Amino acid sequence: MTDLYILDDLGRPMAVDDPIVWGAWLDSHHADRIVAQDVVEDRLFVSTVFLGLDHNFSAKGPPILYETMMFLHDGWKPTDWDGEYQMRYRTRAEAEKGHRAALGVAHRRLQEYDRRHT
Repeated sequence: MTDLYILDDLGRPMAVDDPIVWGAWLDSHHADRIVAQDVVEDRLFVSTVFLGLDHNFSAKGPPILYETMMFLHDGWKPTDWDGEYQMRYRTRAEAEKGHRAALGVAHRRLQEYDRRHT
């Protein structure tokens, strides 16, 4: 069983055994890997992508192939910020739903930050 995945022409994950094929696909399909990316209030960047590597780490169950992360945007340097965020998903549909949820989290975290610092 392989831990390497690419997306077929319809955007469905497909396992591959050849790391050369996998690496070449990752290099040439960067845009295809992006599920959604948004900037929130010009301070946070929320990105959801297809990972191409099963992050289930050989545990039982379907592969975990998508991830949402939140980053500081464009040099914003808040004080006492604990804004780390990472969630992983098994399917694109879960990833899309998770991305929308992460946008809500970003807005709430920024509101809370602003309340503490105004």
